Amino acid sequence: MRIIKLELRNFKRFSDLTIDKIPETSKLVLLIGANGSGKSSIFDGFDFIARKVVGQ
Repeated sequence: MRIIKLELRNFKRFSDLTIDKIPETSKLVLLIGANGSGKSSIFDGFDFIARKVVGQ
């Protein structure tokens, strides 16, 4: 699966976050930021969606 765009609205610390224009040819995407900047919240968003899709 390739992720080319991510949108989080009213999720944890983000009221409106959009990460887009991730090239389809990217093999590695890094999330870099200071402590408390929301890096883990992005992965929590992936987990939330995965649980909804799988139905757990």
